[in-house]
Amino acid sequence: MKRFIVPVLIAVMVVSIILAGCVPGAAPETPPTAPPTAPPTAPPEAPPAAPPEVIKLGTINPYTGPCAPWGLPVLRGAEIWVEEINAAGGIEIGGQRYMFEQVGYDDICWVPAEALKCVKKGVLEDGVRYFHSTATTAVVEAIAPFLLEHDCLLLTRSAGFGIRPEWPNVIGGFTCWPQYFGIAHQYMAERNPEIKRVAIVGPDESYAPDELLWSRAGAKSVGWDIVYQELYPGDTVDYYPLVSAILATDPDVINLMSSYVSAIPSILEAAKSLGYTGKWMASSIDMSLVVEKVPAEYAEGSVVCMPHPNNPALVGEDIFELYSEFNRRWPGEWGSGEGTSGPNVYSLLVEGMKLADSVDPVAVREALLATDPIEHPYLGTAHWGGKEMYGANNFLMAPWYVGEVVEGKPTAMELIPFYDWYEANKDVVLSEFEAAGHKTYR
Repeated sequence: MKRFIVPVLIAVMVVSIILAGCVPGAAPETPPTAPPTAPPTAPPEAPPAAPPEVIKLGTINPYTGPCAPWGLPVLRGAEIWVEEINAAGGIEIGGQRYMFEQVGYDDICWVPAEALKCVKKGVLEDGVRYFHSTATTAVVEAIAPFLLEHDCLLLTRSAGFGIRPEWPNVIGGFTCWPQYFGIAHQYMAERNPEIKRVAIVGPDESYAPDELLWSRAGAKSVGWDIVYQELYPGDTVDYYPLVSAILATDPDVINLMSSYVSAIPSILEAAKSLGYTGKWMASSIDMSLVVEKVPAEYAEGSVVCMPHPNNPALVGEDIFELYSEFNRRWPGEWGSGEGTSGPNVYSLLVEGMKLADSVDPVAVREALLATDPIEHPYLGTAHWGGKEMYGANNFLMAPWYVGEVVEGKPTAMELIPFYDWYEANKDVVLSEFEAAGHKTYR
C-alpha cells in the first residue's frame, strides 16, 4: 500500500500548487493590461468667416457735356483704386471685412439741381452713404441738407462755402480746386520775378465765383496787379474778341482758371495770332488738344494747378502706378489730371474708418476731425483748418502739387504745403472773402 501513498501525496501537492494561483487575493503572475483608450477626437471646426460686406461709394461728377473731361478721369481713377483695394482683400474694420463698390452719378456740369437728383437716387435707391463731389458752393448747398438728414458723409475735393457749422457732414478731403490757385501763384512768382500784371478769365459757370476769389487772393499774395477779370459765356465759339480785350490790358500772365480743356486751344491760338508772348496759368491743359491749334512750344512753361502725376519721385509709386494703369486702359484720356481725386478722397475715408473702428459715417467723421495732424495716405502730413474762413475746421489742408508744361507734358514739379501757405497769407485771403461779401470768423 505504501507504494501508492507517495504518488498520491505528490499529486495532491501539485494540484494544491495549481489551485493556489486561483485563490482570490493572490498576486497575478503578469500585470493586467490597460483598458483600451478612445480614439483621438478632431478639434471642432472653426465657424466659417463671415462674407465681406459691401460699402458703396457715390462719385458725383460730370460725365457728359463740356465738363466731362474733368469728371470722367475722377470716375476712372477711383475705379482703379477700388479694384486694387478689393483685389487685396478689401479692408477689415471691427472684425468684419468690407469690399467697395463705386457708383457714378452724372451732374452734367456741376449743376446743383442735377447733383440733388444724384444723391437722392444714391441714398434712397442705391443705399449709398458716402459721397464724393466738387466743393462748388452751389452744388454743396443743394445736397448737404439732404445728406445730413440721412446721416451721410460728403467728402469734397478741397473746400468751398459748403463748409459750415450747420453741416458737419461736409468735409473738404484734401487741398485742390480752388485753393490751388494760391500756391500756383507763389510757384510762378518765384520762378518768374519779372511778372507784375495778371489777367484772370474763365467761363461763366457755377464754380466761377470760388475760382475768382482764390485767383485774386493768389495774385495779391505775390503782389501782382490784376489788370483784367471777367467771365465769358460758356457757349463762346469765337475767342478773338475776348482775347483782344485781354491783351489790351497788357498782362504778363493770363490765368485761364478752369476754362474748358476744349476751349483752351482756341484761346491760345487767338492769343498767338494776336502776338501774345507772355505766360499762361490754368487749372489744367490738355496738350493733346493744344497741339492741334498751336505748336507745343507756345504752351511750354505754362503753370498747371492739376498736373499729371508723371513724376514718381514726387508723387510716390502708388499714385504713379495708378496713373500708368489709367493710361494703359484709356490712352490719352487723363486730360485734366483729376484722376487722383477719387483715390485721395477715398483713401482718407479708409483712414477714418480705421481710426473709428467703424464704418458708420457719423463715427468716421468724428474720428477724422479729432485727429490733427493727420497723415494723408498719398499727400503726407496735413492739418484741419477752415474755421476763420468758413466757421468750421472741416477742411483738410494737405500739400498739393503744382506743375508746368515741360517738353509738351503737364508735369508735377513741386508738392507745396497749403497749410503753410495759408498761415502766411491768411490776411490776404480773409480780406478777399470780406470784399466778396462773405462772412469771416477771424
